[in-house]
Amino acid sequence: MNPNIQDFITPIQFRLRYQLAGRSKRQINFCNTCPILDVTEPNLVTKEIAFATGCGEDNTCQSDLKLYAQFVNFRENEILVIGENTSLTLNVEVYSSQEPAYQTVVEIMLPPDVGIINQANCYIHDKKDSNSSSGLTCNVGNPLGNGQKVKFQIKLDTSRVTNDIEKLSFELVAKTSSTEMKSDDNRVVLTLPFKALADITITGFANREQIIYKEQKQEKEEISFTHSYIVSSYAMVALHLK
Repeated sequence: MNPNIQDFITPIQFRLRYQLAGRSKRQINFCNTCPILDVTEPNLVTKEIAFATGCGEDNTCQSDLKLYAQFVNFRENEILVIGENTSLTLNVEVYSSQEPAYQTVVEIMLPPDVGIINQANCYIHDKKDSNSSSGLTCNVGNPLGNGQKVKFQIKLDTSRVTNDIEKLSFELVAKTSSTEMKSDDNRVVLTLPFKALADITITGFANREQIIYKEQKQEKEEISFTHSYIVSSYAMVALHLK
């Protein structure tokens, strides 16, 4: 039996086949004293053995997961400044009630511009393309018993968020191979609003500091000069100026 088995909900299936031994199929002469099998009876038997799941006599696990998630040091209605903080910490909590929840995981979908610094007990989903969201599947418990609570943190990288981003949405879903009794509290969507702050200075100077005008000249005189300007940005992210 595989020691790394994770699915304790699906019973183990055994197949037993029987046949007569010691007689060659090529034997031509009829043996009237040899035993034979009843051709009307099957020679294959299939049996299932269920795991002791602790889920009652029906062996059907009916669980109820509750998912909580929030960002550390983020106040409600707060708007984050792009470039001010380049990382976010996500707190995740899963609570189980009723019967054991087997193969409990939390799936986290991340925006395309958000990277992963630490992934706790999670593995990363591959992106379908450069514009699609990346994701994490986090192992929570197998099983997660009645009254048990699991907490973990995910640290995210927001240094690639550009100044045209107004908000980022994060979707989390708790799943189990047990029968979920109430799924409306298994999903959390967190939305973070962002804004870009600009700090720009403009300095100008001419190549000629003074131009002396003489009134006595009657003829028109063409005077040329050059103005130069330096635009400096002290913003935390790159700005697109027009």
